Amino acid sequence: RRLAASEIGVVRGVDFAPRATRSRLTEFSGFASARIAVGAATLYAGGRVDASSRAVAWQPRLRVTMPLAEGVVAAVSYARATRLFQLVTDPQPEPTLTFQEFWLTAGDSAVPTPVVHHASAEVDVSGRWGTVHLAGYLSRGFGLGEVRPYVDQRDTSAFRWGESRTAGLEVRVARRPRTERDVVAVLSYALGWSQRRWEDGVWRPWLLDQRHGVRMQTEIPLTRRWRVVALAEARSAQPVARVAEVFFRDPPRISGDTASPRFRLVQYLYAPEGSARGSGTFWADVGTSVWFGGPGRSRITLGFAVTNVTFGPVAPLEPVSPGELMRLDGTYEPGGVRYRRRFGLPAVPSVTVRVEF
Repeated sequence: RRLAASEIGVVRGVDFAPRATRSRLTEFSGFASARIAVGAATLYAGGRVDASSRAVAWQPRLRVTMPLAEGVVAAVSYARATRLFQLVTDPQPEPTLTFQEFWLTAGDSAVPTPVVHHASAEVDVSGRWGTVHLAGYLSRGFGLGEVRPYVDQRDTSAFRWGESRTAGLEVRVARRPRTERDVVAVLSYALGWSQRRWEDGVWRPWLLDQRHGVRMQTEIPLTRRWRVVALAEARSAQPVARVAEVFFRDPPRISGDTASPRFRLVQYLYAPEGSARGSGTFWADVGTSVWFGGPGRSRITLGFAVTNVTFGPVAPLEPVSPGELMRLDGTYEPGGVRYRRRFGLPAVPSVTVRVEF
């Protein structure tokens, strides 16, 4: 039996989850899997079913692998993912780090059952020099929900429901070390698309859609006990909440109040989501560790690392708040709306000590 409860207050809208709601449902679950060899190919099949009085969730799994040549293996996979509840979250909690999670029982007219179909194909090449991984994937989702962002001004309800579709390619090359003194290096590139379709019926780039991503990481042994590691990652721009229009309105005023200054309030009218992009992100991390023998047969490892050592831009762009356009004398800055990074991340040092017995 699952107990789903929420202790929250009404924030906005009329369909926000009611306070102190509780739902008791008896659920049944089952799982089965099989592995079958057919010639050189291997078939992995499985499935899980979850059922309650409101909905039934089928989750089949299928994967086929086949060696194409010495050191070359290909695979294709399919999976259907679903569950009997909705975990509705805010996909962008930064910079306030206000994490919102709402566990809602799915299967009725108000809360749909989430379903996502996943498919992938991959080829792995392995040799004495290292490995190469090539992969492509597709997914299609239905009945997905998220906390309605402030840039969605079409509705005042707290949640929104819609569909998803994603696609991507990935290439990863890794150098295989032959001895403990060899350098380890991994280079990967990802090309991806992520879109959502909400109540307006239009497919738009999702908030976390980033077309290109490159990552490089390496580990260099300087001596038998001393190692240096480094990682760098660059990503193309995410969609930005573009301001289409700035308008002014008079604040509410108590009847008979003639002494308070009459400052006009600034408000934004946002363009459709995904209609513009900001600029990319980049960060690099470095670290080093050294180990030595401790009391008895223990081993002590000292580590030092710096996250974002280059002070690189790690956050997407967003418009400044409307209030920041106001001057002290009650006038407003000319020249349109400014955009800046959602937050800044300085270089963050850390020291670690690990003792193994």
